[in-house]
Amino acid sequence: MRKLSITLILAITAIIANSQTDSTKNWSLGGDVGFNTSQVGFTNWAQGGQNSIAGMTFLHLFANYKKDKWSWDNYMNLEYGLMQQGTDVLKKSDDLLEIGTKLGHKASKNWYYTAQASFKSQFAKGYDYDNYVDKNVYISDFMAPAYILAGLGMDYKPNDNLSLYVSPVTMKYIIVNDDTLSKYGAFGVQKEEIDANGNLIAAEKTRLELGAYLKFMFKHEITKNVNFSTTLDLYSNYLEDPQNVDVDWKVELIMKVNSFLNASIKTHLIYDDNVDIIGPNDANGNPTYGPKTQFKEAIAVGLIYKFNN
Repeated sequence: MRKLSITLILAITAIIANSQTDSTKNWSLGGDVGFNTSQVGFTNWAQGGQNSIAGMTFLHLFANYKKDKWSWDNYMNLEYGLMQQGTDVLKKSDDLLEIGTKLGHKASKNWYYTAQASFKSQFAKGYDYDNYVDKNVYISDFMAPAYILAGLGMDYKPNDNLSLYVSPVTMKYIIVNDDTLSKYGAFGVQKEEIDANGNLIAAEKTRLELGAYLKFMFKHEITKNVNFSTTLDLYSNYLEDPQNVDVDWKVELIMKVNSFLNASIKTHLIYDDNVDIIGPNDANGNPTYGPKTQFKEAIAVGLIYKFNN
């Protein structure tokens, strides 16, 4: 599976590198690379406090093609961050490996017949730091989970700043390529069980869903050097509990200070009915598990370099 991920990364990089073989006027190429950091230090500080340091690096690439009635959008997002607070263990603060492609053929002025596919996972193990035991007790890892989406639909795209993709038929393939996590049915795969006859029902490492998918993307320059963007993904599985819609919503506000320095505010909200989050203990003192709304926010200042053709 790791080879599959590397292959996908090389493929989209090759698209960007070799795009000059076609007329450059049909391609829009670019991206950004950067590093955000924060640090707090204390020495004999009467009010108290704890030393901390955090850093996050990222690489975002895109390669979009448009000619006659055809459009082809490709992207790759790589992000990874770490933080250290006092004498605590080194903790992961961000982790993303995401690749996507969307091929469209114009149906009318602003509508396109569209086929799309995407892959999303992470680079390293993830931990529940509120209940941290040791490095061998983790809740996620590379390709555990990984999500592959592929479907057909219509894309409303009046300009480069707005896209509304609607698909009545999209496959969602969930991979949990880890024996420990799949054994307990993490991320919705079939967990290991014993049936009524005492026979072992082996755990599975994959789960296939079929459903409806909506993806909304919007970006806007609010004022000079202040840019807003948002992406909303909604998915309903026809095969099981279609009323429980998976939600993935990102919001980003970037304020450019100069050519290489910016400040950003980001939020990320997720709800996935197949992901159990540990909750408060029950009456017997045992922890409870179940789907919950996940939320992350980050405020950062850092270096960024943008490039395009």
